[in-house]
Amino acid sequence: FDWQSHASIHLAGGGGILEGFAGVHRGSLAQMVRMIRNMAEDERANYVIYQDGNHILHLPEIMALAGRPDFPGN
Repeated sequence: FDWQSHASIHLAGGGGILEGFAGVHRGSLAQMVRMIRNMAEDERANYVIYQDGNHILHLPEIMALAGRPDFPGN
């Protein structure tokens, strides 16, 4: 699993053709998952992660990744 792949955090449900360019934070997949995992529980649902520009991770998948035994920092 490539935890170092490029990823970015975006507001969920932003929509529109340019949504993929409007990242709130950018870094590695591990960094972005960690950032959302560490947010207040009621804030998490406001964000999604774009992984390498072609896959969108929603909260259930983000939290599943954060719970993996091979997640960096666990």
